[in-house]
Amino acid sequence: MRTSCRREFNVKALLSFELMTAIFGVLTFILFNKRGFEALIKPPITPPLMLLAAMWVMLCLILGAAAYMVWNAYDVDGAAVLRMYFIMLIINTACPLMFFLLRLRLMSFFCGIALIAVTTIVMTGFKYIRKMSFSLMIPYLIWTIYITYLMLGLYLLN
Repeated sequence: MRTSCRREFNVKALLSFELMTAIFGVLTFILFNKRGFEALIKPPITPPLMLLAAMWVMLCLILGAAAYMVWNAYDVDGAAVLRMYFIMLIINTACPLMFFLLRLRLMSFFCGIALIAVTTIVMTGFKYIRKMSFSLMIPYLIWTIYITYLMLGLYLLN
């Protein structure tokens, strides 16, 4: 039998999760090399840079809210799932590091595959703790699959 109860709404905790997620988001954005990206031959359905940035901001806000809801559920498994969530954020930051700074484009594709796997694990944990958190993660998973496609396409075309 699962032991869980919900805590009262905690603005500081919500803002903490949003801030932690935003820090990883900002790191990812800093690692993004605009000039280097523009110079590459792009695969079909590559969005404009402004759309990439806008999507990333929205996804960071959604991810932070989903993690907060898992924390707020006060579930016995919440800590383990949230540790996987932070591993997911680290991997998410490693992918553009490999792609743009280290120019390890094929490795960044495999990093994307690992990110998809870890995201799926996180979503599974979220599903059993708070179904709404699971639902909030779906756009991020779709985006991660799409970005992994772009990394492979950019590797193959360049």
